[in-house]
Amino acid sequence: MKAILSDWRRLTIFGLAAGAAVLGAALISQFGFGLNPCPMCIMQRWPYVAGIVAAALALFLGGSRTAAALALLVAAGAYMVSIGLGIWHSGVEFGYFAAPDCEGALSKGAISFGEMAEKGFAKGCDERDSFFLGLSMANWNVLVSIGLAALFVSALVARLKSARG
Repeated sequence: MKAILSDWRRLTIFGLAAGAAVLGAALISQFGFGLNPCPMCIMQRWPYVAGIVAAALALFLGGSRTAAALALLVAAGAYMVSIGLGIWHSGVEFGYFAAPDCEGALSKGAISFGEMAEKGFAKGCDERDSFFLGLSMANWNVLVSIGLAALFVSALVARLKSARG
């Protein structure tokens, strides 16, 4: 077990795969099972994209200790942002925080929130859908993002400790 935790490449590959699996599960839930996202749900996907790209860059730039470490730091930071977004969204679902101005955020694009809702594509950010074990996707996002942030911090530490340059 210690060998796995000290191998930054294995940790990074696992983190990249896990991030891609979570993002894939969100898309499958949306398009395959009709679990309609709200604007905050969609916002929470972007740190996963950043984390996946940063992890891939870390592997690609692995020969350079500094560049790989910087990419791992970006991946860890992306998942820390995801933790914050997930906490915010969970708080909105439970009524602790105000929902963002979803209409204003989406109306800058080609389709407004109202139009998305009419087509059955989105829901309000404060509507809580129980997804698995009584937790919403936003709640699960917090838990998974904590794990991924910790994994990439571990990979960063392992990369900085590694003897290879």
